[in-house]
Amino acid sequence: MLLQLFMNLFTEESAFKLNGIGYAGTVNIESAGFEIKTRHFLPCDDCDFSNNLVVDCQTCGRQPGNNLRFLSGRGDGVYSGVSLHSGNKFAGAIYVFDENNAMAESFSTQFDGRSSRIVNVQDLLIQGIREYSNTQAFYAGEISSNVEPENNGDLGILVGDVFSGGTGYATVNHLWADGDYSVYLFMEPIMESVAASLSLRMEGDSFPFDRGYADAMRPRVALVVNKQFESTMLDAIEAKDVDWAQQCLVWSQTQVSSNLGNPGHDGSANFVNGLFWLGTSTDQITLNNAHDFNDDMANLYRSLALGYFLAGALQGNQSCFEAFEGLVAAEDIEVLEDAELMKEILTPRGLAVTNEVIALFQRSSSLELGKFDLTKICTFCGSKLVSGSRFCSNCGQSVGLN
Repeated sequence: MLLQLFMNLFTEESAFKLNGIGYAGTVNIESAGFEIKTRHFLPCDDCDFSNNLVVDCQTCGRQPGNNLRFLSGRGDGVYSGVSLHSGNKFAGAIYVFDENNAMAESFSTQFDGRSSRIVNVQDLLIQGIREYSNTQAFYAGEISSNVEPENNGDLGILVGDVFSGGTGYATVNHLWADGDYSVYLFMEPIMESVAASLSLRMEGDSFPFDRGYADAMRPRVALVVNKQFESTMLDAIEAKDVDWAQQCLVWSQTQVSSNLGNPGHDGSANFVNGLFWLGTSTDQITLNNAHDFNDDMANLYRSLALGYFLAGALQGNQSCFEAFEGLVAAEDIEVLEDAELMKEILTPRGLAVTNEVIALFQRSSSLELGKFDLTKICTFCGSKLVSGSRFCSNCGQSVGLN
């Protein structure tokens, strides 16, 4: 049960030694489908609506080990997660698909861009998953990430909407997730959701929810765990058997809800994530000043913040645009025409150098369009592009040039 995972993580007697727990980010789900992957995949006519837990598609590059998808709780919504660390390693992550966006709402009030520190991350997590403490664990599959530069594409562990590639939807990157990871879903019977229970009390039919499958389940918590820590983190937890093919078929047809909470698809989820990484950059600068470190990590964190603000600005979110404009105009951000910097900003968000992106940079700075000679660089792998090409000859990604 999920309750046993609490005990394994937070009690001193546990064999798993948790050295750090932190906010990971907030994702926006618009398709009721949550995907764990190692890179962004652009829209694909061959597999976007696949009913498989793991997709194997030659068209877009999804293959066993780099993707896994499932129903996001009751459906559309905004969901948050936390990162777990043991020693100096990324041990895993937990994402909660709660009923009313409560955990995401709790985290969204924590950040103002001046610091990323949250003193009560553990309390917010426990509060978020307490309702699902009796859910059972089911082993879903494996994700393998290779973040070596020559691998051209892997972004660690990336989570978000199935359709998030190139959309600007709020996604989360676990950049230092390198290696093999197992995915466990803690699920409840699908008829235990508020909407399903209410339907039954009103003498409705269960079929719109369970599609006639009595064992239909609904994911409430996803655990991504480094295989190195799997046995200790899941000590005394027995993963149940499940017919994934049947579950996925039900998920593709079940009635889902649309969460209208804040933050959401208006860019607010991107704004919260941007504030978190901006605060992380500020914390890193303070640390560097105190210990004479270099600013490379602070610059990386600031690039991540810029990427989130840019994605939200492209969605029309005014707060994101103002934050993006302020960062671009800041005196300590230099060489905007640097392709490597642009890659650092755009690639984690699944964006490319388009006319819209260039226009936003123009509006936020005094640079002229001519200085942005970046459409010759693929932001996915850094290779030079043939003039006017919409696809990179090296990695095959669409670069969205207009």
